[in-house]
Amino acid sequence: MKTVEENALGGKEKIMNEINLQDWVANEVQELEKTVDKTVKILEEKISVLKTCKSEEAKKNIEELASIINAAKESIQEKEYLRDYIIPEKKRDELSKDYDGDGLTNYEELQRGTNPYERDSDHDGIDDKDDKYKDYDDNELER
Repeated sequence: MKTVEENALGGKEKIMNEINLQDWVANEVQELEKTVDKTVKILEEKISVLKTCKSEEAKKNIEELASIINAAKESIQEKEYLRDYIIPEKKRDELSKDYDGDGLTNYEELQRGTNPYERDSDHDGIDDKDDKYKDYDDNELER
């Protein structure tokens, strides 16, 4: 049988893995934004060169490049929204859930050092919400 500490650590690791995955996605989005931004700048430079041409072919190319740039800028805005709003919202959502249904949020479980995936982390027959636990100053608290 696992100790309370081992059991709580397992639950913390699961939530932290989910949050770390969200952080990884946010970093990937940020790298993609940088790449797209560089591409947009290159295309804008090429457009400024093409604008000096007088031919119909150049005008057609300018319109096509402008369309590509606009699509890239829209993509950047969507990725920024994902990075700045959706992913942090998902993190808050994960921490505000109560996976084990014991009346404590996952965040509260992590703060207490109990397992957010088990109602009774120390297997003493009392749900974590109603159980005594030790705070960081080793004072016993009861909810």
